[in-house]
Parts: sequence; structure tokens; C-alpha cells
Amino acid sequence: MYELETPAALSSALAVRLCSGWGTPVSAAEGEAPRAPVVFISRTAVLPMDRGVDNRMMPHPLRCLRWPLLLAALLASLLVAPAVASAAAARLQTLVGALHEHSAYSDGWPGTRPRDYYESGARYRLDFLGGSDHSDNMGIPAVFSEGCYRQGRGGSGEILLPECALADQTNPADSFRKWDATAEQARAVSAAHPGFGAFRGFEWSSDRYGHISVYFSTNYTSAYTDGGFVDMPTFWRWFTTPPSLGGGGDGLATFNHPGAKKVDLTSDLNARELNWDDFAYVAAADRRVVGIEVFNDKKEYGSNGGPYPEGSYAHALDKGWHVGASAAEDLGHRKPPLDNWGGPQWAKTVVLAAGRTAADIRAALLARHFYAVGPEEGHRLRLAFSVDRQMMGERLSRPTGASLPVRAKASDRTLRLELVTSGGRVVAAGTGALRTARRVASRERWYFVRARRGKSIVAYSSPVWVEAGPAAAPRCSGALPGATLIAAASLRRAVLTVRLTRAARLTVRRSGGPNARRVLPDRRLSACRSHRLRLPRSVRRVILAARAGGGVERRAVRSGP
Repeated sequence: MYELETPAALSSALAVRLCSGWGTPVSAAEGEAPRAPVVFISRTAVLPMDRGVDNRMMPHPLRCLRWPLLLAALLASLLVAPAVASAAAARLQTLVGALHEHSAYSDGWPGTRPRDYYESGARYRLDFLGGSDHSDNMGIPAVFSEGCYRQGRGGSGEILLPECALADQTNPADSFRKWDATAEQARAVSAAHPGFGAFRGFEWSSDRYGHISVYFSTNYTSAYTDGGFVDMPTFWRWFTTPPSLGGGGDGLATFNHPGAKKVDLTSDLNARELNWDDFAYVAAADRRVVGIEVFNDKKEYGSNGGPYPEGSYAHALDKGWHVGASAAEDLGHRKPPLDNWGGPQWAKTVVLAAGRTAADIRAALLARHFYAVGPEEGHRLRLAFSVDRQMMGERLSRPTGASLPVRAKASDRTLRLELVTSGGRVVAAGTGALRTARRVASRERWYFVRARRGKSIVAYSSPVWVEAGPAAAPRCSGALPGATLIAAASLRRAVLTVRLTRAARLTVRRSGGPNARRVLPDRRLSACRSHRLRLPRSVRRVILAARAGGGVERRAVRSGP
């Protein structure tokens, strides 16, 4: 969305303008399959020409685009979002959007409707926007806004009861069918703004257990009708019931503003019911509970939101939930334009999706391919994060003790990046970028990256989860005690004999530390056979270093009789 302000986008636009009016794309010869499009220009990127196209056969106007577009692609790679490590991530589009919006269909400002927040998101050139009106009065035509009785934020103290009698002042009949009307308005705005994805949701609102947004569901439920003020499991039963039976089995859910909603008048953050029964894990719901709001409105909740020193985000992960980091605007309660849905001052969710449709965005959310950027950061901050070359949201299974390369990068190179794991422990940090490695262990079941501007947290990635399995068994028998790569090593009469349990690259140095001179050039040795390497006669002791699968194993070997 905001890339139109970058030099890369400007040079692309200039290239298109210089060549405008010239010719048409190359068509396939008779009998050939149609060629791929020569150029594809999206709201977020200008992609270079397809390698399968013969540039020499292009008409002059298309050839004139070649170098400006390549220059634009180079500038974009340097100035916009850092690349994600995996090949799959490189094919995804970076989409910036807003979640959790309100209108007069629930407790928003009287006179507003869902179409208003969808249109506002499109005007601010967002890529998507998900509504989340409270379901408490979804089946009631009235508005439940504090603006109805002189308490509205941003109002002049006027009484708005006439506007509150019917939620939809544009089409009053829709006040009696809010749920269906919301979906119709979302589809209408998406059709009117190609490339913009608008989708429906609702907010389940129990001020005893907490609030949850549900997106993409066929049906809705309310804490006032399903017993959500008495028992938290009533929601989970609805959420795991098929939609054909009236349930929410096709919806995606997020935990909203942890710690912010509670009936307890003493504000006891240790109350048992707080935060969905302290994030009590529900295995049947886990796959579709995709996120937790780490930002909401102007507040940061990932490191707050309850009696958790590790923060609510880490606490939810430690309880077993596979949630990603989402950001919510949660707007509509103040009188417009104080609440300008989609405006640049509010937190945003960045989704890495295969396409721009609501279905593509749903698939990316389900895969946890998204991250959260805080207030004022949506137009400038992009984040990349991978573990063992797998992007955020992935679930890995690796042998205990295996090495995990970790990479992270922020588009703002002044930010401090912190690698966080189980228990909320920070295990690595860097400025602008982060490169480290961790050993697979059961005490580190997940990793995410957060970014700080000064002391303030301004972004969170979704996690990569790592399940520690059994240590990799040696592929050949007879390994040395405590070894997994080097099965045998001996030095006799200047001949080094080495046998490895798996193929590995071997470094042989004189004894004396990591800076000691190499005795031989590094070489890759196969597994399960003895390799005889001749050394200078003066060498009596060497240090071997075998490297395979990201791990390294060292062994000192002395000359024997």
C-alpha cells in the first residue's frame, strides 16, 4: 500500500509513463501456449519481466521498460521490506491491513455502518480490513453506544437517542439484519476497490472471561445468549461445532486486548477467570485460534495484559496455544474523524499471502504468516524472521541438540531486535538485524522476534515452533564416546584415519586453537568408510572439526605408536 511513496515505486511509475501508449504485450505464436505476462504491477510491488519471455522479440515499447523495471526491483529490495529467507515466502505478497473495527451495528458512533469502515480502509490504501462489531446486539436493531446518552467521546454532549433507535440510518431495514448486511457491504466495497479485501467478523464479548474476535464464520454467537458469562467452555463448544449445525467451525479467532475486560471491580489481575480462564488450552480449537492482539488502539499488550512477568503473548504460547502476533485498531467508538478506520496512526497487521482475496488472507492467517506493527509504524516498518530457513508461523520438528540458524531483519536498521523464547526469555539481540543459532531443546519450544524503538516495543513477529525429537542416531556404528559425527579417528606415522557417521566437511588444524594453521585443505568426506589422509611428518597432534546439518563436532587426535 504505502510503497507508492518510495523511490522504487516512483521509478516504476515513471517507466510505465514513459512507455505509455506504445504497442501491446507479446502474444504467443500460433500453436504455442500463451506466454506469461511480461510485467505485473500490484498495489505493493512491481515485478520484473518473466524469464521465459524472449526480450528480443518484444516491441520497442516493452523493451524500453526493461532497465527501469530492473532498477525499480533493485531499489524496492533495498528500501522496502527485508526478504524472508524461505523460497515459499519470497513468492508471497506483503499486505498491510486493519482488524477489529466497530460501527453503530454494535457500540460504534451513531450513524456509522460497516460500509463506513470498509470504505475508510480502502481510502487509506490498505490491502484488507476485517470488521468485528460486538455480537451482543447483533440481533437487535438498536445502537448500544455511549454517544446515545451524552457520554460519547468526541461529541459535544448532544443526545443521540433518535439515531440510536435504528443502527443503520442509510438503509433502516438493514438494522434488522445486521449480520447479513455486514457481509453484503464487505462484498460491495471489495468489488468497488479491486485489490482491497474486506471481510466480516464479530466480537464475542464476555466481560468476565475476555473478548474474542471471530472472522470468516458463517454464524455468530453472543456471550449473553450462549452462557459466556457463566462458563468459558460454552464458547469453545460453539467454536468447534460445524457451521451446518449453527456453530463456528469455519471461523478464525483472536484473543483480544488481554487483561482489558473484566467484571471484577477490584481490578484483580489474578482473578481466575481473567483472560479466558488463564488461557486454558483447548486442543480442538487450537488450529483456528490464530492470533493474540499484541497491539490494540494505541496500547501495547504483548508484554502486558495480566499478571505475567513474561507478558501475555509468551504466556499464551507457553500454555500451548499456537497464536501469532496480531494488531487491532479497535476503532469506531469515538466520533469520526477522531476514529479514522485504517489511518496511519493506528497499529496494523501485516500478512504474507499468496493473493489479495479474502480467501488468500484467511489462508495466510490460518498459517500464522503474519506479524504486528504498532501505532505510527504501519507505513514504514517491515519485519522478516526465519528459523532454520523457515518463515514465521511454521512448526518444525528437529533432533535434540541440532543447530537452528536464526535470522531476522527490520526495514529500519536502527531498531533493536530481540529473540524471545519459552518463558519470555530474551536469548539473543541485534540492531537492525539478528543472526544467531540455537540448539534444539525442550526448554525452547518456540521463538519470536520483537522490535524496540528506544524502550518502546513497536513490532512483534509470529513465532516459529520447534518440537525437540530424539537426538539423531549415528548412521554408522562404533562412534567415539560422546560423539555423533566422528565414529573413529587415529594418527599413526603421519597418516590420519577418520571414519564419520554421516557425510560431513572435515577441517584439520594443528593443535593450538581455532586460529591454528590448517594442515590440509577442507574436504567433504563420505560416511561409513575409513578415510586415510597423509599429513606432514612433523605433525604429531591435530584438531578435527566435522560439520554437517548445521552442527559441528571437534576432536583432538594425538599421534600413536
